[in-house]
Amino acid sequence: MTADQFETTFSISVSPDVAWKRLDQRNEDGRWLLPAFEGTGDELAVEPGSKLHVRKVTEPCAGSEIVIVLEHEGSGTKVTVSQSGFPAWFASATDAFAIGWRHIVADLALYLDRGVKGGRHARSWALLGCSLRESLLGLEVVVVMPGTLAAAIGLVPGDIVLAVGGAPIVMRAELETMMRIAGGTEIEVEWVRGEQKLTATGTL
Repeated sequence: MTADQFETTFSISVSPDVAWKRLDQRNEDGRWLLPAFEGTGDELAVEPGSKLHVRKVTEPCAGSEIVIVLEHEGSGTKVTVSQSGFPAWFASATDAFAIGWRHIVADLALYLDRGVKGGRHARSWALLGCSLRESLLGLEVVVVMPGTLAAAIGLVPGDIVLAVGGAPIVMRAELETMMRIAGGTEIEVEWVRGEQKLTATGTL
């Protein structure tokens, strides 16, 4: 994963033929339907049965390129999926978008393997509005983005987030689960600055 590209490889139990049949779906305009990415894409290159390369035409991340490659692996399929060509502002929110990428990969794997659309990536989610790093003390604020909940409640770099919505937070994965709530929700955040514990409530 870089500021301009996400890429993951995983294995599924079905054959490439079955996976391709599930992937080979278009809408009435002839655009590719993108399971897990929740949108449509214009074809850039296709190798039937093994590779799909499209440019996403719907938000989020319209204009980015998605490549899905299927390869035989034993009795199943090795899948490599990547998304690249994000706008310049994406680099400032890579940590936040990594949340969505993990959901996309899980939803794509579920769809290709089982034929079921999980819809996890499409569910409402909000951002706290700051990049965080895991430390011994917990999640430390690194950068606060203007106009976000984090900025509104006064988080600053060096703060240690203790709880969000009453749930204790130590790892980024815990925060990711908490933030799958609708925008407009009022939420309480608890954190430590220096030797002081602080609490504030704001709207996502």
